[in-house]
Amino acid sequence: SSINIAGLAAGMACCILITLYVLHELSYDKFHSRAGRIFRVRLDLDLNGVLYREPSIPFPAAQALAHDFPEVEKAMRFYRNDDFPLLEIDDRKFIEERFFFTDAAIFEMFDFPLIKGDAKTVLSEPNSLVLTEDMARKYFGEAEPLGQTLRYQKQFDFKVTGVMKDVPNNAHFKFDFLAPLQFQLNLWESQSGPNGRHNHWFWTGAWTYLLLPEARAAQSFTEKFPAFVTKYFPDRIKGGLTLSLQPLTSIHLHSRLDNEIQPNGHVLYVYIFSAIALLILVIACINFVNLATAQSGTRAKEVGVRKVVGAVKSQLVGQILGESMIAGMIAMLLAAGLVELLLPAFNQLTERQLEISFLGNWTGLLLIFGSALFVGMLSGLYPAFFMSRFNPVGIFKKTTAVGGGNERFRKVLVVAQFAISIMLIIGLGAVHRQLRFLQAKELGFDKEQVLFIKARPAVNAKFDAFRNELLKDPGILNVAGTSNIPGEGAFGYRFVPEGGSLDKPAMLPLLLIDYDFLETAGIKVKQGRGITRTSPSDQAQAFLLNEKAAASLGWKDDAIGKKMQLFAPGRNEIGKSGYI
Repeated sequence: SSINIAGLAAGMACCILITLYVLHELSYDKFHSRAGRIFRVRLDLDLNGVLYREPSIPFPAAQALAHDFPEVEKAMRFYRNDDFPLLEIDDRKFIEERFFFTDAAIFEMFDFPLIKGDAKTVLSEPNSLVLTEDMARKYFGEAEPLGQTLRYQKQFDFKVTGVMKDVPNNAHFKFDFLAPLQFQLNLWESQSGPNGRHNHWFWTGAWTYLLLPEARAAQSFTEKFPAFVTKYFPDRIKGGLTLSLQPLTSIHLHSRLDNEIQPNGHVLYVYIFSAIALLILVIACINFVNLATAQSGTRAKEVGVRKVVGAVKSQLVGQILGESMIAGMIAMLLAAGLVELLLPAFNQLTERQLEISFLGNWTGLLLIFGSALFVGMLSGLYPAFFMSRFNPVGIFKKTTAVGGGNERFRKVLVVAQFAISIMLIIGLGAVHRQLRFLQAKELGFDKEQVLFIKARPAVNAKFDAFRNELLKDPGILNVAGTSNIPGEGAFGYRFVPEGGSLDKPAMLPLLLIDYDFLETAGIKVKQGRGITRTSPSDQAQAFLLNEKAAASLGWKDDAIGKKMQLFAPGRNEIGKSGYI
């Protein structure tokens, strides 16, 4: 019985842990009361054969959508600066990666409860700031945060006007600070004037959300997007551009676009883990049935005596099923203890904050005990009907074989149990080998002993001095700068290769580097040379291509010396001309 109950408890514990993960994945963004009516606008762009799939759209689009379509009740945007801001208070400084700019309509569209401040006015002033409970404690301790000032990027002062509850773990993205988007727009306006890229219909920098009157309105609304694209977007991209709506509650599991606010899950994982949980429980149940039928030989005389003194089949079935359900209940109690014990490690593994919340209410308790009874009953059905069929005369005369049950059925159960186990082990091996492949794959540069630091704009402006200071440390062999971490992704830019046309530029991802980058990253030059300080023209004219880029332009072994032009970001004019 101990072996039987322990096996069932282990299977139940695994099943509960995986079920907690699956339910958490399915719950994303459903805590918003208007979740069924909130949609994010996505953009798909086929530009000269290169497909861009973006969850963000140009900044002016939100106001245009709200103005042109009366069915849009609210439209609001999120924006995050890639140069994570520096916040200061007194002599303490912090770099905050979850600092977002947004529109004031956020508190009218989403359910992010404010603890302090008025939802209608907290973001009304350009320099106002809303922070979460956790950040309020981090910066101000037990002091009153409202009215306090935080220094932003060593230039601007933000005044705390609101404190909100921490963003739930099952939101498709998390933030710690919210500032008015108008502040960022005003800053861009002062830097680049009205012709800055924030006013253009090409740069997709704003994650944009719409509140519609009902979920069913999304289909008819999407049909109006082609005319909207024709009206506003530039001629050079409108032919290959489409807009569509993503339901808020489907973003986490069904959206795998190029510029997500933060990494999403995948509905396939939900299906896989659900199947694994079910298979583990099936293995435990089969184990229970096999052990119960194997024990039937030791209970044959008990069943015979009960039948002799008048027990009917239904009573015997009820007794054996009752024993199985009691075993199931005991196994569930043990499983609950195992889950409590293993949950912290499981949370660390899955990077979630799962908890057994259903144990604190009657519905959850009924579900747990009902599941235990069902599993116990399911596991005890075959042993109950098998043993209740024993012939007492045959038992006492030893002419009835007992203890094996239906041999064919028992073999099917054993084979099924082993098959499922082997399948799970093979799957585990495949996952392990895939992870090893990701860790050991040659990436084209040397990632060992190389440290990448996201430097701040002030560092970029004085990079040579910063580099020289670092090289004074004997433990640092080389220092170089680049616009992106290799492998993290790079923005696509428009190039005009030699023999190409301004009307049909080639789209290629671009990485900006300094003179020492190839040496520092261990990147080998296959043909030609890298950029050097001894060649004065390199800074203004040099382009380096990798093999794939050269092949996409039709240059295999003759790329060196070819001319190349680069469009200025967000503008329809050449920003740099040079050669490979």
